[in-house]
Amino acid sequence: MKNIIQKTGSLFADVTLIMKIKILLPALMFAVFSGNFTNANAQWQYVGDSLIFCFASDFFLTSNGSTPYVAIENNVEVLVKKFDGLNWVNVGTGWEAIGLQFNPIIALDGDTPYVSVLTFTTQGYTNYWGCIVFKLVNSTWTRLGIDTFYYRGGGDLSERQSLVMVDHVPYVAYSDETDTFKVVVKRFDGTSWLRVGTGELSPSNSNNQKLAYDGSDLFIAYANSTNGITVKRFDGTNWVNVGIPGFSGGSVGSISLAVSGNTPYVAFQDLANGSKTSVMKFDGSNWIYVGLPGFSDGNCFSVCLAFNGTTPFVSYHDREINSVMAVKKFDGSNWINVGQEGFFQDPYGLYASPYPNLTFINGIPYVAFARNYTAFCPNNSLYVVKFLDMPAPVELTSFVSQVNGTDVSLLWATGTETNNAGFEVERKSNDIWAKIGFVPGQGNTTSPAQYEFTDRHLETGTYSYRLKQIDFNGQFEYYELSTEVVIGVPERFAVHQNHPNPFNPVTMINYELPFDSKVTIRIYDITGRETATIVNDQMTAGYHSTVFNATNLPSGVYFYRVSAGQFEAVKRMMLIK
Repeated sequence: MKNIIQKTGSLFADVTLIMKIKILLPALMFAVFSGNFTNANAQWQYVGDSLIFCFASDFFLTSNGSTPYVAIENNVEVLVKKFDGLNWVNVGTGWEAIGLQFNPIIALDGDTPYVSVLTFTTQGYTNYWGCIVFKLVNSTWTRLGIDTFYYRGGGDLSERQSLVMVDHVPYVAYSDETDTFKVVVKRFDGTSWLRVGTGELSPSNSNNQKLAYDGSDLFIAYANSTNGITVKRFDGTNWVNVGIPGFSGGSVGSISLAVSGNTPYVAFQDLANGSKTSVMKFDGSNWIYVGLPGFSDGNCFSVCLAFNGTTPFVSYHDREINSVMAVKKFDGSNWINVGQEGFFQDPYGLYASPYPNLTFINGIPYVAFARNYTAFCPNNSLYVVKFLDMPAPVELTSFVSQVNGTDVSLLWATGTETNNAGFEVERKSNDIWAKIGFVPGQGNTTSPAQYEFTDRHLETGTYSYRLKQIDFNGQFEYYELSTEVVIGVPERFAVHQNHPNPFNPVTMINYELPFDSKVTIRIYDITGRETATIVNDQMTAGYHSTVFNATNLPSGVYFYRVSAGQFEAVKRMMLIK
C-alpha cells in the first residue's frame, strides 16, 4: 500500500482502492492455508489457526513471557491481536483516526500493550509522515501526548521506528526527517515526549534504529549510509559509543539488536558477505563475530535476534533458497538449525515477503511471517508458528547448591532420561562462563537419578552455575541455577592440613584470612632449618591456596609455618619420593 500511495500521489485515489479491497476482505479473512512444518526430529506448529490474518501488509510479534501478541497493519489501519490459548482475539478498540497508519511496533509492560505506528497524512499537495504511540487503557487505545515525531519517509522496513519499555516508561527511536535524518530517542513523561540524552546521537542519513533494554542499561543500534552499524549505551546523560562507530565496516541491510548479561549483540544482513546473515557481539573491547560471518545459506532479509536464557537465536527469510524461513541458534561454536532449515517454503514458488519476528514463551521460540500470495488471499497472509521439539531428553526435577567453606556442591535430580550422554558443569565468574567438569548421564532410564558435583577451593566471590545437558546426538539444553553462590570472607584465621599428605613432590596449603594481612609461609626440615619461603606478600581477606613444590628436597618430615599479623600456625607434612 505504501508503494501505491507514492506512485499515485493522490490520497483520494488510494482510499478508493482501499475501499475496493475492503469489500473483498471479509470473504478472505477466514480462509485457512495448511502447510507442513514437520521433520524427523522436531516440528514447527501453527499457533491457533494456520492463517491469522489475510491482509497483513506489516506486523510485529512479541510476548510477555506467557502470551504472544501481534500488531498488524490492516488496509493501512492497525489492529492488535493476542493468543488466548485457543484463538487469536482482538485487543482493544478506539484507534484514533490520524491519517493512514503503517509499520506497527508493539511493546509490553506486563500485560499492558503499547503500540507505535507510522502515519501518513496530506495537507494540500504535501505529504507528511509521522510516528505516534498508543497505550491500551481500559480496553481503549489511547494516544500518548500530542507530539508527532517526523519520520524518514518511504516506509521501508530498514527505516521503521523502534519502541521499548524502560521501567514502565515507553521510549521511541526514529530517524528525524526535519533534522537531516539523524536518529532521535524520546521518552514519555506522562504528559509530553522528552528527548533522551544531550547532543547529537547520530550523524545525518542514519536509519535502521533499534532499541534494547536489559533491565539496567538502554542500548541503541543504527546504521549510517556510509559508515555501517554503530551501537551506543545511555549513561543517564549522554549516549556513549560501545566500541568503535561503524564496526560492521560498510553498508548493511536489516539489523536487529539484543542484549544478554549486559553484552550487546547485533544481527544484520551483511552486504560485505553476500547479503547473508552475520551476528556480532561486544566482548568488552572489540566487536567480534559470533560464529562465522555470513552463516546463512543465501541472501537474507528481515533478520531478527532474540535470546532464550543465554543462548542467541536468529530468524531470517532466505531469499535464495526458493523463499524459505530459517531459525538458527548458536551452540557455542556454530549456528545450527532449529528444526528443519527452510521449515516454511512458498508452495507456489513465488517470492515471499515475510517480516519475521522472533520471541520466546517458556523457552519455546515463536516466529511470525507473511507470504505475498496464497490461493485464498491475494495479498500478504500472516502466520505464527512455534517450535515443538521432541520430548525433553531429561526431566530435571531439582537443581540446588550447598556451600561448605570454599567448596560448592551442586546437586541435581532427574525423573526420567532419554538418550542422555551427560552434563557439562559450567561456572560463571567475572561474566565469563567456563566448563569445570562433566558428569555422565544414565542414557535411557525411567527411574529417578541423583547427581552431585563439587567445585573445590574457590576464592572469595560470587559465582553462577549451570548444567549443559547433552544427548548422544549432540543436542543440548541449559539448566541454570536459580540463585548465585557467594563465597564470603571467613570469620577467623585458619590453616588447613596440606593435601595430599604424604606427597611427592607437589602439595597444596590452604589458609583463611578474616582480614587483609601480610602473610608469610616458610618451610622447615626436621632439624628446624628453614628450607624455603613460598609466600611473603600482602594478601586480601578470604580463602587462599598455595602450591609447594619439593622437587629439590629429599624425602622426610617437614613443617610449614603460616604467619598473618598476630596469628601463626604450624603444620607437619611428609615428603616421600
